Amino acid sequence: MSDMRVTGMITSVMKIGEYDRRIVLLTKEVGRISAFVRNARRPNSPFLAASAPFVTGVFYLYRGRDSYSVREIEVREYFSELSADIERTYYGLYFLDVANFYTRENNHEAPTLYLVFRALAALRAGEMAPALVRAVFELRMLTVHGEYPYLARFMDTKEPVDDRPVYGFNLRKDGLVAQGGRQLQKATVRAMDYVIRTDGAAVFSFAVSESVEREFTGLITDYFRYKTGHEFKSLAALSWLQGPSSEA
Repeated sequence: MSDMRVTGMITSVMKIGEYDRRIVLLTKEVGRISAFVRNARRPNSPFLAASAPFVTGVFYLYRGRDSYSVREIEVREYFSELSADIERTYYGLYFLDVANFYTRENNHEAPTLYLVFRALAALRAGEMAPALVRAVFELRMLTVHGEYPYLARFMDTKEPVDDRPVYGFNLRKDGLVAQGGRQLQKATVRAMDYVIRTDGAAVFSFAVSESVEREFTGLITDYFRYKTGHEFKSLAALSWLQGPSSEA
């Protein structure tokens, strides 16, 4: 049995037995791991609130023969404000699902951890529309994992991208095309380039017009779905919550 200290965020929680929980941690040091929290669901447990999704902090673990268990949690952030808005809560849960999809144990996952934290902070701040926060998060997640679209050359002609008012984008070609494709305003392409090139909290601090926001979020939603090929349960719940007119 050995002790370990990690910095991370709880991305998933499952009930085990009558009082225990199994949590999934996205950590800076050892990637995504699972751990058991004994007696977490007892009314007087110090882990009752500290073993919930979104909780970020320092986790002290000990490793048994086959699994980790939590000894202590120093909570730095609960993101409890998200619970006051069910739509933002489901956006946050979707971010956690995406993080679980992309990460693995013993990988260097610090960039993903920081991205999820900043996306949740942007949701909480409320200065950027949740749908735009989602699109920025998705494009940055693709960028962190080396799957972002190429915007410097046209993918059909291999020529450098020139200056024009409208550009074409092809999902299957992973970038801009000189002929055909989905039509994008120049400002939309600039927004994509900004997100791809910008790291840190500043990536969630830009503003665009309504038409660019609509174009940007619609494209990234489709592009992310195409690149991952995965159906996220939290996203289905969010779509149901937003109603039949939702593009989530």
